[in-house]
Amino acid sequence: MLLLLLWWPFTNYAWLANQVRADVGLVRAGNSAVMAAMFVAALVLPEAWRHSNQSLAAPMTLAVAYIVVRAVYLALVWHMSAGNARLRASLRLRVIPVLVGVPALLFGAELGGVTQTLLWTGPRQ
Repeated sequence: MLLLLLWWPFTNYAWLANQVRADVGLVRAGNSAVMAAMFVAALVLPEAWRHSNQSLAAPMTLAVAYIVVRAVYLALVWHMSAGNARLRASLRLRVIPVLVGVPALLFGAELGGVTQTLLWTGPRQ
């Protein structure tokens, strides 16, 4: 489950790092923000699957950290594709699964248990 949840951001940032210089300007700031979000996600992973009376803090923190990672990626690609209409058009299609996935992550964190697992395994591309 965790591999599925984290695989798409990893592949997307690997692609992004091959397209632009990752050590300057906005890309550097975005990568720093993503590293901080992934660090927070790593801290809460052991307690991210909620059962009956557990706190909502860990699953919601993981969901928000994941949303931050995805949002920063989309913002960085939007920034770097300023002169490329074809890349901008493909980015518009990439936003759809992310927008569908955000409520699923938040509701999954809220509901916990099997429902959380089912909602978190949905589309994340």
